[in-house]
Amino acid sequence: MGKYLSMSQKETIVRLHEDMGWGKRKIARETRISRNTIRNCLKNRQSKLTHPTTGNPTTKGPQSKCEPHREMIQEKLDAGQLGTSIFYDLQQIKFSGSYECVKRFIHQLKKGHPEWVGRILTRPGEEAQVDFGLGAPTRHPKTGVYRRPYLFAMTLSHSGKHYSEVVWRQTQEEWVQCHQRAFEFFGGVPSTVVIDNLKAGVEKADFYDPKINRLYAEFSRHMGFEVLPCRVREPRHKGKVERIIQYVQDVLKGRRCESLEEQNEFLSRWEQSTARWRIHGRTKKQVQALFEKEDRPALRPLPASPFEIFQFGFYRVGRDGLVEVRRAYYAVPGFVGRQVEVRWTLKLVRIYDPAGKLLVTHLRRPEGSVSTYTGMSPSQKPYDRIEYEKFLLEKIGRLGNEPLSWAREAMRSRGVMTLRLWHGLLQLADQHGTDRIRAACRHALNVRAFRYHILKEFCEGSPQPLLPAFSNQSDVIRPLSDYTDSAEKSSGGEPDEST
Repeated sequence: MGKYLSMSQKETIVRLHEDMGWGKRKIARETRISRNTIRNCLKNRQSKLTHPTTGNPTTKGPQSKCEPHREMIQEKLDAGQLGTSIFYDLQQIKFSGSYECVKRFIHQLKKGHPEWVGRILTRPGEEAQVDFGLGAPTRHPKTGVYRRPYLFAMTLSHSGKHYSEVVWRQTQEEWVQCHQRAFEFFGGVPSTVVIDNLKAGVEKADFYDPKINRLYAEFSRHMGFEVLPCRVREPRHKGKVERIIQYVQDVLKGRRCESLEEQNEFLSRWEQSTARWRIHGRTKKQVQALFEKEDRPALRPLPASPFEIFQFGFYRVGRDGLVEVRRAYYAVPGFVGRQVEVRWTLKLVRIYDPAGKLLVTHLRRPEGSVSTYTGMSPSQKPYDRIEYEKFLLEKIGRLGNEPLSWAREAMRSRGVMTLRLWHGLLQLADQHGTDRIRAACRHALNVRAFRYHILKEFCEGSPQPLLPAFSNQSDVIRPLSDYTDSAEKSSGGEPDEST
């Protein structure tokens, strides 16, 4: 359609825009008139309007339906009401405009009355602000495609001294490691770190009582700083680091890097040669000089040992007293069927109870293997026959020499049933006492009897008469070979093989 419109078309466009509150895009879609033509029509219409009070020509467009309610809307804005609440109040007095009309009017009011924002001054070493942005396009090592990595930045609020680097991921481990390198760069730790509500740092965002991620909370406790998340979608609460992100991104514009190392090396050289020597716009002082004079001496010293990055999760203890972590099994004292927290590194696995108390520490084991802990009862360990035999023999040995001798002889005589006999022996010792079981074992050894019921009957005081075990070895019994030799002599020679 050409750009010349009939009078009826112009009236339709103006009525839809002013009375119905339609935008140019919607009018163009419904009337099949180009948006440029609609824009020109409305612009000509606005140039012919006059101000409703002074009668002077104006180019600020038609009078808003909210204009008669300007004072009421301004009062509600000053009281802190939101646009939806103001729109609801206007509807109660038969307001015919749309919510979009109210939004536009409120926006114009705020432009005419900008909100006052106070400047927060911080003492040396008191605060650092942290945020992520996007770095220069960099070739990804796996795909070979150029992508923009994440730009980490930390700035000290007092002096404006900053640290920056690029990473591929925003994981908890990368988040903590970036902090660690930043603190090492500054040579100390600030009292407070203001962060955004990203998942690597904040598990649950809440301005009044946020829940800090477990790894980051442990890291802050180790380093000695407090974490202060800002309000959600309020970047002005960490405006100093927001400005640093823009400052670094301006330097990176138009650059392409072949690796993260290349980009980080460039950022390091630029900070050493240029950024640190600049005159800060807020303090009007050289950044490096102010940092060396006031910020660095006020920072807390770095801990003696670096923080050990760990992973963590919550696992339920099985009926066998083990938890499975990365396909390996680790014993837990108690808490069968209950959930425990497990933290693991490349070398160690630590298990904590629900209250956060350390229960046991294991060395990291390969997949499929089982790890026990010092002091764990062998009866609670995963079944191993040889170790279990040693455990039972130690218990039997405490009863005396007779029970121990009987147990060892029973092992040679009964084979696989021996462990059950040993359990029976220990049970009888608990029931009848040490002296009684010693006498029973002495009696059983004399008659070479390795049966549970023999020990039980003796301990209970009603032993059955036992016959000595048959044996063909005795001083009064001649060997069978003597009778064979005598028979051969009486027959007069070698026995006939055919017989």
